[in-house]
Formats: sequence, C-alpha cells, structure tokens
Amino acid sequence: MNKILRTLFFVAGIALPTCALANAGLMSSFQKAMQHDPDYAVARASYEADSQYRTIGRAGLLPSLDVSASKNKTDYEYKDTSWNDKDYDTGSFSLRLTQPLFDLEKWATYREGDIRADNAAIVFADARQELALRVAEVYFNYLLALDTTELTTAQKTAISAQREQAENLFKGGAATKTDVEESKAREQLAQAQELTAITGLEQSRKQFAKVIGDDPARLDLKKITSPELALPKPNDINAWQDAVRKQNLKIQAYQAAFAIADFQLDRSRAGFFPRISLYASRDRSQEPNYYNSREFKDQVGVQMSMNLFNGGGTYGATQQASALREKARHTLTSVRRDVEIETSQAFLEIVNGIARIHAYEQAVTSAEITLRGMKAGQKAGIRTNTDVLNAQQELFSSKLELQKARYGYLLRKMTLQALVGSLGDEEIMTIDRMALPNLEN
Repeated sequence: MNKILRTLFFVAGIALPTCALANAGLMSSFQKAMQHDPDYAVARASYEADSQYRTIGRAGLLPSLDVSASKNKTDYEYKDTSWNDKDYDTGSFSLRLTQPLFDLEKWATYREGDIRADNAAIVFADARQELALRVAEVYFNYLLALDTTELTTAQKTAISAQREQAENLFKGGAATKTDVEESKAREQLAQAQELTAITGLEQSRKQFAKVIGDDPARLDLKKITSPELALPKPNDINAWQDAVRKQNLKIQAYQAAFAIADFQLDRSRAGFFPRISLYASRDRSQEPNYYNSREFKDQVGVQMSMNLFNGGGTYGATQQASALREKARHTLTSVRRDVEIETSQAFLEIVNGIARIHAYEQAVTSAEITLRGMKAGQKAGIRTNTDVLNAQQELFSSKLELQKARYGYLLRKMTLQALVGSLGDEEIMTIDRMALPNLEN
C-alpha cells in the first residue's frame, strides 16, 4: 500500500507527506526550513514587497482623480458709522482628472517596475534553491557526523578487543610488552577520536537545528549507504555551460538589474523633456460677495510643463545613472564568469566523485580482506599486533572517506542542478528514496 501511495504521489508531481516517508528525510527537513529559516522568511517578504512594483509603476500612466473640499464659517465685523457684524458660510469643492499624454519619467518608471516585479520572482526562486542547498549541506554534514561517531565507536571497540587479546597473549608468553602498550596507546587515541566525533556531532546537530527549526536528534533520519551514481546528462561540460548561461537564476537576476539600470538612466534623462497631460476639472465655490453667492467652473485642456534649469541637477543625475549602468553591466559579466567556473567545478567534481566512490568502495573491500588476513596471520604467528591495528585503522579511514565521497557527490549533483535552475522537489525526493526503508509492505 505504501509503495502504491508513493507511486501515485510521484506521478502526480506532489511532495509525499513526511509521515509517509518514515518520518524524516531531506525533503521534510527542507519543508521545515521553509517554515522556520529566517533568511528564507526575509526572501519571501522581499518578494511580496517587490512584486508590487508593477502596480506602482503602472499607476503613473493611468488617470488620476483628485478631489478637495472645504467648509468655513466666517464672523465678519466692520465699522463705518457704527459697528456691524455679519456672519456667513463659505465653501469650495474641486474635482480634477489628469491623464498623462507624454511623460518619459513615468513611462520609464512603469517599465522599471515591470522588470522589478519579474525579477522578484526570479530572486525568490533562487532563494528557494539556495535554501535547499543549505539544508542539504547541514543534512549531509549531520549524517556524516553520525557515521563518524558510529565508526569511531566501532573502532574503539575493535581496538579494545585487540588490546585484551594482546594482554592475554602476553600472559601466555605469545606477545610482547610492546604489543600491549601499543594497543593501549591506540585505544586511548580511539577514545580521543570518539570524543572529537561526539563534539563534531553536537556542532552539526546545532547547525542543522538552526536551519530547520527543530532538533534533528528527534528525527528518524536514514543513512545513505548506496547512492545512485550517474554521470551528468548530457556528459558534456560545454552543454552545461550553455544551459547555465540561459537558465541560471543569478544570471537572470543580474540581467534584470542591468535592465533596471537602463530604465533608471531614462528616468534621469526625462528631466530634459517636457511633460504633457490632459486634464478636466470642475470647481464649485460658495462665498457671498457683491455679485453672486455661488460659482461653478468647468475646464478641459492640455497642460505642458518643462524644467529649463535646476542648477545642473538633471545633468548630474544622468551622469550618475550612466555610471551605475556601467557598474551593472560589469557586475553581470563578473557573475556570468563566476557561475561558469562554479559549473565547471560542480561538473568535474561529480565525474571525479563517482571515480572516488568506486575507489573507496574497493579500498573498503580490500581493507576488510586485509584485516581478516592480518588477524589470521596473528593467530598463526606470522603477523604482529601492530599489523592488525594498522589494518583496523586503514579500514576505518577508508569507510569514513567513502561516506565523505558519497555525500560530496550528492551535494555537488544538487549544486549542478541549481546552477541550471532545475533543483526542485523531485530532485530532493530522489535523495530521500535512496535512504528510505523498504516500502514493499
């Protein structure tokens, strides 16, 4: 039933609920981070704010309607042949409709607002991918810390057994005092390594908890011991570079920033051009005088205004905007180059990572065979205690390096997907499926 449920969610493209995924994994950690990570909350708020630029910019091109009204009571006293007192009420009402016909500044503001709103969505999508990578990094670091603690504990146990064996052999005259002391020294070193691993595990736990807002020690995290290894598709670094230039979200964001700088330059130049608007107004006033007590006035017309001189402010603003546009252009070039370098690194690290994993898998197999041979040789009297201890250390180191290579491969694979803007929920769930228990039942 669980297998069927998982398949249905997968085909529908819906994230499988955490409870159905045996409690926890990278996807559920990512979901927790989206709720609790403060940096992502900042990105969400920025997106909600910046998405309003389109509405704000468009408003400058649409008609505006203004109304004003006043009501006053006047107590008027004057003296001619005698004191006179006259009280009267005055009031006014004005309605004015304005429609821009030509206003370069408002047009540039509208285009800039359009780009800013689109860019807000790009930046927010990039922030989501950045969060996924941050979660993956602390997630893999925590799993590696768990593996390290487990391996160091197993190593200490094995060395303790070897020390006991050396002591028994020494009592029987089959080993030397040096064998016993070396075993004790190795055991103490293993104890120190175990304490270091426990400290590292605690630090990794805190870093993980900071991102997801929960204690990972309470989660039912699964080990990843056999990730699916596959070369990037296509296995052509130039094809990935081309895809990155077109699809990378950071490059798109800085392209938008360059376009925004263009429109800001147009806004500055607008000070050299006239502004033309169509207006219509109706005014009503009530003020008793010699001629009448009420007055109505309707007006329709075209109004033009233009600044002739403002102390060089428009020229200075234009020069400043031009320099900022150049800055945006060079920044875009720098970002493109950085992303291309990062893409090359991620691609090559995936390719080399697969080779490293295969090499460490073979190293673990060889170390296990060597350790069995050393133990058999020790019993036969042709191998020393030191040989066994060295073989145990080699096996521990190989297993630890293998897990480092596995987690590094997975992280770089996610990084490459993020660089081409394709790191989504399905890619995250793929890693969870590598660590899930059997769901056949």
